[in-house]
Amino acid sequence: MAATMLALGETTVLGEESGIAPAKLLEVLGGGYVGFTLLQAKKDMLINDDFTPGGIAAYMLKDLGFASEVAVSTGASPVLLPALLSSYQELVDAGLGNEDLAVVKKFIQQRS
Repeated sequence: MAATMLALGETTVLGEESGIAPAKLLEVLGGGYVGFTLLQAKKDMLINDDFTPGGIAAYMLKDLGFASEVAVSTGASPVLLPALLSSYQELVDAGLGNEDLAVVKKFIQQRS
C-alpha cells in the first residue's frame, strides 16, 4: 500500500505536469489492471487535492517501522522497504503526516 500510494502520487503529479487532467489519467488507469480498491478509494482525493484525514500518512510510517523491525529480526533484506521508510519519514518531517495518505501527491509536488 505504501509503494502504491507513492506511485499514484507520482503518476498524478507527472500527469498534471504533462498537461493531463488527473481525473482523466486516473480514469484510464482505473480501467486496467491498476483499477483496484485503493485507487478507487483515493482517486477523488488525488484529483481534488483533498487531504482531509481518513487514514493519516504518519500511520504508514509507523507500519513501515514495524515491518523494518521484522526485517531486522528475521535477517531479511527487503528491497523497497528502506526506500519507502525513508520517503514516508521525509513526508512526516515535511509536516504532512497528519494529512490523509493521499497527501503523497502534495509531498511529491513539494519535492520538485
